[in-house]
Amino acid sequence: MTTRFSRFVAIACLVLAASGASAPPAYAAEPTLADVETARAMYVEGLELRDRSRLADSLARFRGAYALAATPITALELGRAHMLVGQLLEAREALLSIERMPPKPEESQKAANARVEARTLAEQIRGRIPSVHVSFDPKPDGEPKVTIDGVVVPREALSAARRLNPGKHVVVAELEGERATAELELGESEARPVVLSLGAGKGTRSTGDAATKSAPSPSTGDVSRDAWFYGGLTVAGLGAAIGTVTGIMAFTSAANLEGQCTGSHCARAAQGDLDAARTMGTVSTVAFIVAGVGVAVAILEVLTRPSVRPASVALSWPR
Repeated sequence: MTTRFSRFVAIACLVLAASGASAPPAYAAEPTLADVETARAMYVEGLELRDRSRLADSLARFRGAYALAATPITALELGRAHMLVGQLLEAREALLSIERMPPKPEESQKAANARVEARTLAEQIRGRIPSVHVSFDPKPDGEPKVTIDGVVVPREALSAARRLNPGKHVVVAELEGERATAELELGESEARPVVLSLGAGKGTRSTGDAATKSAPSPSTGDVSRDAWFYGGLTVAGLGAAIGTVTGIMAFTSAANLEGQCTGSHCARAAQGDLDAARTMGTVSTVAFIVAGVGVAVAILEVLTRPSVRPASVALSWPR
């Protein structure tokens, strides 16, 4: 069966199911013929856009189709569309909405299959939804107001983990003019604790991204100074190593020439060894000079480095 033929079958089932399924949540009236025809067109556009990886546009079309004719088929595709853009909470709610649609005697097999598939998919998504648990250390004197992404969390629900979509989130706690903020990014299935502090003279403490982001990054000057320091030590080490090796080679060559040279005159056969010994000696001397320069650079960098107060990772807020 071709993709195009499958889509026409799905559309026919959608129209049949729309006549017997419950009405969309926006209003109680049954969908009109205009609603059903428009929903069918939006449903087809949603499938085509998804095939072209235009997921946001596809989601918009399925939302429209579901709003006009809420059936198990439109709800299933709406849930899939939300899932593909990372909106797991919305995806699960769309899939679970099918349970609130009483099946009709004339409901198609396609719609019945959509019910089963949506139930399975909703259960799979449930395990993928991340959460964040907000706590305070020490326990504040009073009841702080806590918001996550601008939404107030009821005090009675603060003890439970807040289930959220994957992605970036902002947690804010306020109490008597004091404010503590934590930013974090949640991955699928991740359970993240966030510990905040509210109290006179205390900073905000949090786990994860918030504590990491609050630590200042090294300045360009610090990085440059470190490069000079470690570069000087590296040059000193290499120079000392080369100087030592070539010095030993020069000494060994000179020792082998004993008995073959008188003063500055050597036998013709030993002339090559004499030149090699002199070269190794020169290389050794230059290498030790370079090593000394490297040590001097490292020492100079340490002596001229300004003192820096240690940075705190605690966040603070205006009094």
